[in-house]
Amino acid sequence: MQPKRALALAGLVLMIVGLGWWAVFYGGAADRIGAPLLDFLRETAVCSVYTTDFCAGVRIVADLFGFGVYHPLVLWAGIVCLSLAAVLLGVGKAAAAETVATLPVALLVSGRSVTKRLGPSVNRATRSLNNPSRSWPRATTD
Repeated sequence: MQPKRALALAGLVLMIVGLGWWAVFYGGAADRIGAPLLDFLRETAVCSVYTTDFCAGVRIVADLFGFGVYHPLVLWAGIVCLSLAAVLLGVGKAAAAETVATLPVALLVSGRSVTKRLGPSVNRATRSLNNPSRSWPRATTD
């Protein structure tokens, strides 16, 4: 497996583990205090990535009772790994796209007549660019 893809897979696994840990921890907290599960998870959704005062309070109480406390570090590590993999995988595609984008310009500059294979619209555009007697429409100032 390529290192970039392994980094993406690790990021995805870390994000799934982090979100699972958040759901289990705060779901268990909702169950213990008798709060409706979906409402409690909606209120604590921000706790998956950031610690607010409410999140800290839930953590402190859970820690007092000896429960494993959720930390958003695992989710952030997954986000960082996945983002880094996306950037690394995107760099190769950007270089290929740049090469393809500059190909017609290189062919025009070199004077090669390879546009026959590219289709009639490209042929017309190339002829108009290569024909110095044809001028571009000028903007009128009325």
